Formats: sequence, C-alpha cells, structure tokens
Amino acid sequence: MTETAYLIATLSTRGEGIARAGGKVTFIPFTLPGETWSADLIESKKNYGRALPRKMISPANPPVGRVEPRCPYFGSCGGCHLQHIPYTDQLRWKRHWLEETFRRVAHLEVQSADIEPSPTWEYRNKITLRVTKMGTETVLGYHRIYQPDRIIPITDCPIAHPLIRKWIPLVTDALNRTPLEIISPSPASPQGSRVVMQVRESSLTLSVWDVQLLPHAQEQLAEAWLAPPSPIDGVILRNFTGGAPRIWARSGKTTRVNDFATETFLQVNDTVREKLYAHILELPYRRRGSVLDGYCGVGLLTRRLAERFEKTVGVELNGEAVWMARKQVEQGGLSGRTQIQAGSLEAFLSKCRDSFDVWILNPPRAGLSSKVRSALTRRRPPECAIVSCHPAALARDVKALVDAGYTIERVQPFDMFPHTHHLETVIFLRRKWDP
Repeated sequence: MTETAYLIATLSTRGEGIARAGGKVTFIPFTLPGETWSADLIESKKNYGRALPRKMISPANPPVGRVEPRCPYFGSCGGCHLQHIPYTDQLRWKRHWLEETFRRVAHLEVQSADIEPSPTWEYRNKITLRVTKMGTETVLGYHRIYQPDRIIPITDCPIAHPLIRKWIPLVTDALNRTPLEIISPSPASPQGSRVVMQVRESSLTLSVWDVQLLPHAQEQLAEAWLAPPSPIDGVILRNFTGGAPRIWARSGKTTRVNDFATETFLQVNDTVREKLYAHILELPYRRRGSVLDGYCGVGLLTRRLAERFEKTVGVELNGEAVWMARKQVEQGGLSGRTQIQAGSLEAFLSKCRDSFDVWILNPPRAGLSSKVRSALTRRRPPECAIVSCHPAALARDVKALVDAGYTIERVQPFDMFPHTHHLETVIFLRRKWDP
C-alpha cells in the first residue's frame, strides 16, 4: 500500500471524500471537504482510486462540522458511512446527492422536498451478521469497509433496535457454547454462515443460516435462546443443503415459518416506514377506482390501499410474503375487493389485461426490470408512484417515464437509513394527457 496526502474537495454520492492526486480522482471514506488526510491507497484503476484514511494532517479552514462517531467500529465497519457528520448535514448532503444523481443519470432537473428525518439511533428492526471463527472463538460481525471478504467482530450496533443490541453478545455466547461448523461463502451458500436478528412488535426472531449443527446441538441452542425471560419468539435454523427449516417457538406460539417470515422484505425503519406509507396514501390521486401494488411484500401497504381504492391487486414473488399479505387482507375484511397474486410482476403483467388507475411500485434495489418499464410505458396508467432506495436506478426508471409523456409531480425523500449514504425516495408521476 502507498501512503500519500490528500486534500478533500467534496463528497461523492456514496459519502466518500473526493480528492485529486496524480491526475485522477481518489475516494476516501470518513473524511470531509477541506480536510487533508494521509491515506493508504488500496485500489488503483485507470481513472480513479480508493484509499483508507490513516491520519488527518490538517482540518478544514474554516472548520467543517465534524462530530465524534458513537460507534467504536466506525471507520472499519462497512455498515455506516456518515457518523462523523452532524445529522442535519447528513440530510443536506443526501438531498444534494439525490438531485445531482438525477442530473447525471437522467439529465433531469428535479426539485426534491426536504427529507423526512428519522430517529438517528436504534432504528433498525433487522440486521444480518456473518458468523465466523477467529482462532477458537465464534464471532458475529459485519464486513470491513472495501473488504467484503473480511469480517469486523462486533458486540454492539448503535443503529440497531435495543433488543437486538442487548442480544448480540448473548447470541454470540450461546454459539460459542455449542459445537458447530461454520460454512464459508461459496456458490452453494453465497453469504456463508449468518444470523438474522429481527424485531417485530417487541419480540425478537433469530434466523440462523448455514451453520452446521448436530440434532442435539440444535435443540440445545434453541432452548438456550427461548428460555424465559427471553424476548425471543422464534428460532429458525435454515440449512444450506436446501432442506426444510427447523423451527422452535416460544410456548403457545405457532411453529410455521410463515409466522416469522424473516426472509421477506420489510423496511428496516418502523418510524420512517409509517411516514412513507402515509405519504403514499395521501398523494393527490385523481381516481381511486383501481390500484396495482407491485412488489407488495407482506401487504402492509396493500391493506391500507384497499381501504381507499375500490379494487386493489398486490403482486409478490416471495412465497412467505404472499402468505402474510393474504393474511393481512383477510384480517382486514378486505378479501372481496383485494387480490394478492403470487409470482413475478413481469409474469403478472404479461397475462393480466386489466387497466389500473394507479400503479405503485416498490422494486428491489436494482429498480424496475426492462420488461416492467416497457409494460409501464406501453400501458400508460394515469398515475404512478415509484419507491426506491437506489437514486441512480430510480433516475433511470423515471427518465423512461418522462420520455413516455409523464410529468414529475412530487419528489419526497425519506431518511430510512441514518448514518449511511442510502436514501429512500417516493416519486409521484402523472400522465400529461390525462384529463
């Protein structure tokens, strides 16, 4: 590694400091504009490089806001990018990055509303921790910044729900007292051994993936985690060989994997999720006859849409999520005017010929597929709302709609992920020629 000095000019849309040295751009995380840092170059491409900061040589003049990170792992862990920036400044930067991304990717000038803020700590209801061995010890951890093959062992995560924070060391301790075999990432198990910890309604579910345990060790582990006064509702052991998961539940609880559904999509920030759903429900729709809720997940939004539209159709690929969405509809007494379709949105659109007044789409991080974009621009629903956690993918998708004759009515970002560069955004579009 080569160490040199870098003057930080600005921040990239990933929250990295941008410096120019040797005729090319170098990205350096955890820095601020105006600061000069010594850093170790760890990646060098033709037009850019990446470096890890070593020591600040001089602060910005005049000083730029910098705060002490709360997490002891910040600077090594790849989970958070912005803990050194005051929260109000994080929001300012994120709004700037969103508008800049639309200019760069879509050549569109958009006017973003102020970002809806979030509680800044203990907001994540779900985390995934890698399980690995360091010497003879079993540890849980996150990937290192820029080094996904290396793990930072942790015993706490300040952005996680308080129950998760409390149980990280307890889960680690139980794993260390259990004979087990760790599975490294491979084609058969791309992520390797891991533990998913998720909180719903003040109870905790643990889903353990690809950790090899003998039957008696499985029982031992589940009993240790479920013993009173544990807040854990369920323990799910999922094996990489593809066998059915083994499930243990607190006494009196059901033992179907669908009742826990830790692998279904649900926004990790409960407070901001409620703000986002409220925003979607209150958009100024001109017609409330029918709505298509694409990528509907477990149906939380679908159920609320069904209370406001005459006909609602949700489409979801994940089987566990479909089961939960249908349960949501049934519990709300909305089965008569609501359908939950299992399968991909692409397959649904290829067969369904119904028209919808409104399309609401919350695709995966990669954004809409070319088939969905094509169907959307061909069918031309009067109004459409797109939810995205990836501004570049969102800009690409919105550009296709603008080119097809839509106007951008509202751009509302939500800070679903404080202390990271990620941003959730809802864009509402209306067809120009709609009366």
